[in-house]
Amino acid sequence: MSNVSIVNAGYYTVVATSGEGCTATDSVEVIIHLSPSISSFLPASGPIGTTVTLSGNNFSVVDAVKISGQTAIPVILNNTSLEFNIPAGAVSDNIIVNTADNCSDTSAVAFLVVNISQLNLKLFVEGFYTGNNAMTAPLQDPLHPTHADSLIVALYDSTNLAGGPAFSVAGVVDVSGNVLLSFPPAVIGNRYYIVIRHRNSIETWSKHTQLFSQTTLFDFTE
Repeated sequence: MSNVSIVNAGYYTVVATSGEGCTATDSVEVIIHLSPSISSFLPASGPIGTTVTLSGNNFSVVDAVKISGQTAIPVILNNTSLEFNIPAGAVSDNIIVNTADNCSDTSAVAFLVVNISQLNLKLFVEGFYTGNNAMTAPLQDPLHPTHADSLIVALYDSTNLAGGPAFSVAGVVDVSGNVLLSFPPAVIGNRYYIVIRHRNSIETWSKHTQLFSQTTLFDFTE
């Protein structure tokens, strides 16, 4: 028996000849299973929920991405690029892409999962709101035209309101009213009042305390 190497998918005619010179002919279909390959990814680190862009080849057949045993559904941009979000429960590890045919590839380096708590806020600043869920952009930053203005977000422990904020960070709200802020992991599992401080607005507090996790959502517009 002779081995035959096939590089292109398709139907092929196979002819077998016995030692006595008898022949038999049949048609076979050859299916080539493409194996994906990862060449790089960006960013190199981030918290749970970070959008990661992979570069490589044969991504059109990828149906799952894994990191430390946690699975994410990829968004295929084209055959050489895809995006996915770091799934909940993931820890620092190499990234693996899989196909339905059980072909896979693993990144040469690990993605570093940063243990922080991210707060996704929705709010509109009085005086900047133009209607239709939009604001003006008084910052007028030519490099970031969707940035509306800067603000301070403070977290207050209900048991120590007179002692000042437990945590406070600066951020930039965009014209759609969205602002993403990072807090240290110490806030995870605890409840805080969320306080908005802006140079041109009255200080605003959340009505109730909010339980913080790795990713916390709070909407001041509701």
